Amino acid sequence: MDPAPSDGIREIERLVGRLEASSDAAAAEEARELVRGVLAFHRAALSRLLAIAKTEDRAQILDAFSADELVASLLVLHGLHPKSLEWRARDVVERLAEEHQGLHLVGVEGGVVRLEVRARGAAALLVKRVIESEIVEALPDALGVEFMDEPPLVQLRRKAP
Repeated sequence: MDPAPSDGIREIERLVGRLEASSDAAAAEEARELVRGVLAFHRAALSRLLAIAKTEDRAQILDAFSADELVASLLVLHGLHPKSLEWRARDVVERLAEEHQGLHLVGVEGGVVRLEVRARGAAALLVKRVIESEIVEALPDALGVEFMDEPPLVQLRRKAP
């Protein structure tokens, strides 16, 4: 069961009191700046969430929340995104596969996104780094990205006569 809102407010008031009593004025100001930044982020996302809720059909609200980058990031931050990590990984990989042919999702296990990409030579490492960067940015709640190595090619040679 979630704690009562009044419990949360009391805890915030207690922490603010400790912060105000701190002898380190610079650290206290940094903490206030951090809180202001977090609140500004939440305020913007919640405002957008309400705007979406007012304009969308009820059946499409969760899709609209998921499609809005700001709202989706707030939902991910709190573990409330309506679509699973695997669903979102599949969506991102489909989009990236348009630019990186040979990329496909192997699966998501334990929060780790597993991929295969057919890239060879010196460019392979760069391609994998670009893909990994894009996956990490799109799926901040993923615990990691792994590329599954393709089995080595077997070369058949004739025996010398």
